[in-house]
Amino acid sequence: MKNRFRSRRRFLQTTALISAGAALSPLASIYRASAQDRNVPDEVVEALVLGSGFGGAITALRLTQAGIRTLMIERGIRWPIRDDGNTFATFQQIDGRAAWLSNTTWNGVPVDPFTGVLDFSQENGINILHGAGFGGGSLVYNAITYQPRREIFSGIFSPDVVDYDELDAVYYPRVRSLLQPASIPDDILASPYYDRARLLIEQGNRAGFATYPYNLAVDWNVIRQEIEGTKTPSAILGNHWYGINSGAKNSLDRNYLFQAEQTGLLDVLTLHLATDITEVPEYGYRVLCTQIDTSGAVVAQKSFTCRYLFLAAGSIGTSKLLVRSKATGLLPKLNDEVGKHWGGNGDAIVTRSNLSPSVSGKGGPACVVLEHLDNPLGVGQTHHVNKVENSKLIDINCNKLKLIEKKMG
Repeated sequence: MKNRFRSRRRFLQTTALISAGAALSPLASIYRASAQDRNVPDEVVEALVLGSGFGGAITALRLTQAGIRTLMIERGIRWPIRDDGNTFATFQQIDGRAAWLSNTTWNGVPVDPFTGVLDFSQENGINILHGAGFGGGSLVYNAITYQPRREIFSGIFSPDVVDYDELDAVYYPRVRSLLQPASIPDDILASPYYDRARLLIEQGNRAGFATYPYNLAVDWNVIRQEIEGTKTPSAILGNHWYGINSGAKNSLDRNYLFQAEQTGLLDVLTLHLATDITEVPEYGYRVLCTQIDTSGAVVAQKSFTCRYLFLAAGSIGTSKLLVRSKATGLLPKLNDEVGKHWGGNGDAIVTRSNLSPSVSGKGGPACVVLEHLDNPLGVGQTHHVNKVENSKLIDINCNKLKLIEKKMG
């Protein structure tokens, strides 16, 4: 599998594009079904994008804008915002919509299996939460659109690899133009629902850290309507991990994917899981997919041969598919680095309790950043996270937390 791009700016004009991967099901039965029938009828498509998260959504929009008919494969379902405010599960009303084909949610609440919005992968030594659905992780992420400071970015990436000036001048503004991020307005911050955010700002600044509201890809006018009672209370109650029922979150299905579909050149198949990739010499790639229903039952096997194939299944789906393809010999040209050097996206989740003064608001998504740029343990940010019922502390950098708590007193 070769990277045939001539340059980043010209990737849409090249005659062959880099291959890519797909979202995978954790259910062994789906893999067994795909392995038993690899001679299914084949459909030829021009461009195939596997996954509809950030990578897939942006790719689909740019391909269709360039006039390339594109097929998108997504394992989950669409989540349109309903007028009755009941699109997503909530912490108060947990059901199968909160989990991906599982008998329990990520924190152990029993549910009926359904192709829900949040997958919980229990792997070797690590547990991973990742989105499932049309819009991928944007359906369940915290909507953070924090642009890293130059000094942080430059400490990780060499200018020869990634040019921060170009990102700052072109690409960050381009993303912001579609996601429309904004910081929390003063009147919403002053409401009882966001008293914990106000406390973090006060205590963080008193401890000597730069602490301030940062931009989120949410519509604060909708959250204001939640407070006024004209929209379903969602974000103000901390119900954003499974999606925001009021429609306040600017998830990808409402911008990048919406615009791509509006071109008339994007076809989307939901409830389809890519299981195998093989190379088609002198042409492109063949992808075998399993179509399922919302209970996870296998409906059909499908095969697509494409000239352009894009891997956009997120860190877990992409890695699993490539590791599987290498191990089974379907893509023998993959190098030995496949499956190695996997990371957790830099997130460390920490909580603080027994706060003084006491606070009760659950307003979200998390809307305050605390910067500790001279941290002796390394440069990074600690984000304010909202307390949720039955939450588990997954990953803590204890030394960093102790330093912060000591300063805050």
